[in-house]
Amino acid sequence: MGAQIIAMADVYDALTSDRSYRRALGPAEVKNEIINEAGRQFDPDLVVYFEKALPALLDLGNHGFQEDIFSSD
Repeated sequence: MGAQIIAMADVYDALTSDRSYRRALGPAEVKNEIINEAGRQFDPDLVVYFEKALPALLDLGNHGFQEDIFSSD
């Protein structure tokens, strides 16, 4: 499972980074790409955690974790 998490993080980083052949995609676009690949390239259960964690991870640089992103609502 660790390798699958790293693979998803690598794809997220690659798609949100400028490349010589294309501009970076925004976080919402990349989130949609990853969701679309659930069950094919990514484990669907991990995609659920990714969706839940992404807002807090994007905000981490400014405010840190202010809530338990893995608690059930």
